Amino acid sequence: RRAQLPNVRLAVADALAPPLAPGRRFDLVLVDAPCTGLGTLARRADLRWRVQETDAARLGVLAGRLLDAAAGAVEPGALLVYSTCTTEPEENEEVVARFLDRDARFRVVPPERPVPPGALGPDGLVRVLPEVHGCDGAFAACLRRIDG
Repeated sequence: RRAQLPNVRLAVADALAPPLAPGRRFDLVLVDAPCTGLGTLARRADLRWRVQETDAARLGVLAGRLLDAAAGAVEPGALLVYSTCTTEPEENEEVVARFLDRDARFRVVPPERPVPPGALGPDGLVRVLPEVHGCDGAFAACLRRIDG
């Protein structure tokens, strides 16, 4: 309401089983997955003691399940954007690679909006690194549904 976006509706629900009408599809679906948050380590010192060695792998599996659940809500030709605030490959590149292996309907495409200089890799994935960009670390993948 504050942003005055009349075409945005919020729902509190289990993202692994979205409460959508059968066949409901969208032009853009964002999966901002739960993650270790290690990209924010510079300003969140508590993560040094809270994050466990197995968290990245566990959260990577959950992120893959969230991508699988969200994929069905993406209109052919539209985008599924996956993002995290971590720099861990287990929660980022590996999640995207496994998702693409499971779902041939999607391809990585470069983002349509500008990203910080040097953040866009040759693979089309966005990696914002604290030591390079002077801000929190983050990751994003724009995945276009190509079937028709």
